[in-house]
Amino acid sequence: MTAFGPGEGRVTAQGLVVITFQRPVINKVPYTTTTVAEEDRYGTRVTSGRSLSRVDRRPTSEAGIRAIEREAQRLRPLVATPQALDAAVKYSLQWRVYQSARTAAERERDLTAALADLEEAARQLHAFEDVEADRQPT
Repeated sequence: MTAFGPGEGRVTAQGLVVITFQRPVINKVPYTTTTVAEEDRYGTRVTSGRSLSRVDRRPTSEAGIRAIEREAQRLRPLVATPQALDAAVKYSLQWRVYQSARTAAERERDLTAALADLEEAARQLHAFEDVEADRQPT
């Protein structure tokens, strides 16, 4: 739970935090689902991604932006725990292993098909050469 209603946070394998607020009400103004994301710019963690729009589609106020950023900063230590970071790193590595195994299996299938094609082409070439040799006058 956040100061603006329900929300959830996650940490990436790089230690960056993404917080999603479910239809927050900020300064008595309802917003659509809002996300605040950190990104790493040249080694500096910055809050850059904000998808913040009012339900009534009027322009978002600076006060609303500052309030959601302050809440995200307040929640950061609660989301970016050592355990959450370890879990994110582990999940990222598991995903990498899965993707690599999948890619290797695809490449193995491609290699098997290419070798079968090579064998068939070589067989056809030898058969053609045999027919060609039989056509040669002796």
